[in-house]
Amino acid sequence: MSLMNLDENIFIQKISFYMMVFLSLEFLFQFYMQGLDTHSIPAFGTNYSHVMGSIVFNYAFIAVIPSWVNEKRPDVSVRNTVWVSTIASTVLYALIGIMGAVAYERAEGNFLNKLSNVCSPTVTRVSAFLFAFGMIGLGIPFAAIVTRYNMLVGRMCGPSASSF
Repeated sequence: MSLMNLDENIFIQKISFYMMVFLSLEFLFQFYMQGLDTHSIPAFGTNYSHVMGSIVFNYAFIAVIPSWVNEKRPDVSVRNTVWVSTIASTVLYALIGIMGAVAYERAEGNFLNKLSNVCSPTVTRVSAFLFAFGMIGLGIPFAAIVTRYNMLVGRMCGPSASSF
């Protein structure tokens, strides 16, 4: 997959997007079914060391924009697309974070571990595993495609060196 071009990989990107939407909705439903306890959620924590990697990874799309700009249709607005996707993903992150926090009072570490626990319904456990594969797993070849493409377009490497 990582040797494909972005336009050849669009089907996989669409599958990944629809998986993310479906799995996120399933997680939100599971949080609701778990019960939304109104215990107080602190506005600010004391230790962010365990979440900084996720935050940086989630907003690392900036590295994809040069490749996407070269492949997009001329009638697609860069500004609107970037703003809409950033706002939508931030709202989804906040919804999952807040609803997850009120559904599970003491969820420590990776939240997917909590969702894949044997106490969760089967559909939620399967969804947690699919999320790990579909979002994280399919993101690796996509990152390789973008890196190769950026090196080619930026004339940093030739075709064979950028594929290495």
